[in-house]
Amino acid sequence: MRQPTETIGRIGSMTAAPDLVEAARIIDLAHSVVEAATTKLASGSIEDNQVLAYELAHAAATVETGRSLLSYGAKGDLEARITCAYIADSVGELAAKLFGREALWGVEPGVLDGARGFTADYRDPAFLAALAFEAGPRHLDDDYEMVQDTFRRFADDRIKPIAEEIHRHNLDIPDEVIFGLVDMGGFGLSVPEEYGGFSSGGEGEYLAMVVATEELAKGSLCVGGSLITRPEILTRALVAGGTDLVPNMKHELFTPPRVVSLAMPCSSARATSSAPDASRSVGCHHAGARRARAARPAASATTTSSARKSLRCRGMRAPPAVTP
Repeated sequence: MRQPTETIGRIGSMTAAPDLVEAARIIDLAHSVVEAATTKLASGSIEDNQVLAYELAHAAATVETGRSLLSYGAKGDLEARITCAYIADSVGELAAKLFGREALWGVEPGVLDGARGFTADYRDPAFLAALAFEAGPRHLDDDYEMVQDTFRRFADDRIKPIAEEIHRHNLDIPDEVIFGLVDMGGFGLSVPEEYGGFSSGGEGEYLAMVVATEELAKGSLCVGGSLITRPEILTRALVAGGTDLVPNMKHELFTPPRVVSLAMPCSSARATSSAPDASRSVGCHHAGARRARAARPAASATTTSSARKSLRCRGMRAPPAVTP
């Protein structure tokens, strides 16, 4: 019987060396498709082209993520292999979106043919299997490492032990999880300081949110990861596009004890998680807030203190201490 280390070595010997120059060319090619579709969409009505608008939004985000990964890939061999794998997979998915719908996207059939060789090399099962045995270096600053450690411990201690039962029985998210994240400032990361939140601006806040969400999602995407992304999405939309039709409307929306209800299409919930209770995550949060407003569970002093320290990164103001 072949030993695991021997298998890893054999897989690694069959994979292609990473090529970031070619990866950059492929991203430019994919970006040209996104630009063509954007031009096509802008020439008509989004209402009449909802399928294109939806798929274009995903494609544009994927392509830009691939472009941002190029600098990560330059940090080392493993990072370069991860980057090539991601870009190849992204282009493969984009090609599937285009097939039979080239006219809808405003491109010619075969527009991505120049990416076939790259996609074949770095989407190859052997290449991907070799990556499965190594964790990609994160290259995070100390502040973000502290954010990672804080939310990882919360996921390990509070979320993982109950996640299966919640998924299996379609239960509400427990108050101890909701208020644990409240005490850590998880629901106020994107709320501007002028409205009582912890956001003071800067790209660092996005990265802190990504790191926190990633660690919570490792415990459970529905119970942890998506629980704080719902308020994140809503808050950024309100801050960017909301208007004070009623005096102090934003302040009222963002300030306790106001409870805001949010309705969203089922498709949005399914796109985030296949879990049966994914669409209930926001509702559970607000319902839990109403149930437990008078009797909230005590938070761990150690966890809360650590969370406040971990959020003092890149200009982010740490949440104040909360008295249970």
